[in-house]
Amino acid sequence: MLLLNSGVELSVDGLQKLDPEKRYVLVPNHSSYLDIPCLLTALDTQPIRFMAKASLFKIPILGWGMLAAGFIPIDRRRTSKGKASFDLAAKRIRGGNTIVIFPEGGRSHEREMKPFKHGAFLLAMKSGLPLVPVAIRGSFDALPPSRLIIQPCPIEIVVGDPVDVSELSVRQKDGLVQSTRAAILAMQGQTEDEPRSAAEAGDTANA
Repeated sequence: MLLLNSGVELSVDGLQKLDPEKRYVLVPNHSSYLDIPCLLTALDTQPIRFMAKASLFKIPILGWGMLAAGFIPIDRRRTSKGKASFDLAAKRIRGGNTIVIFPEGGRSHEREMKPFKHGAFLLAMKSGLPLVPVAIRGSFDALPPSRLIIQPCPIEIVVGDPVDVSELSVRQKDGLVQSTRAAILAMQGQTEDEPRSAAEAGDTANA
């Protein structure tokens, strides 16, 4: 209803890559508060649970709803609480849920992605579930961090190919992080060495 009432045109490409009978660890880019409702709407064949920063759970109504829905708070400032969050995520996975973790650790305030943290990748390796890169295109234009009013525009969710990580060792996590980041950039029409200008990004989002 939020997306409908705001005039956002949401589309999804590659949803057929996710088997409704299987579970995954999804790693999308993150540049807008709209990313969560867009993912929930677009990936409706999966029982999704998000890992989100603990401060969001303190917001009245929003935080209560996130807790009631089984979302997982994560406090990266405290090692013990961070470990407890990932233990809970592993429990949710065993309960039959697909876990979504933004590997940037929070919204990017620029169009370019922030460096990736390792938690999502270690969780996928520990659980044995396939890791899936997901690109979100257009949400920055619809609701950037500097604005509170949603701008009607197209948003596209692009689902990448699931990656089997069950045979990978912890020593291979850096390579997995790099290849996943490269896959998301490619789905956005970017490369690590060639960031898009605002005009180019707008053209791509509206294509």
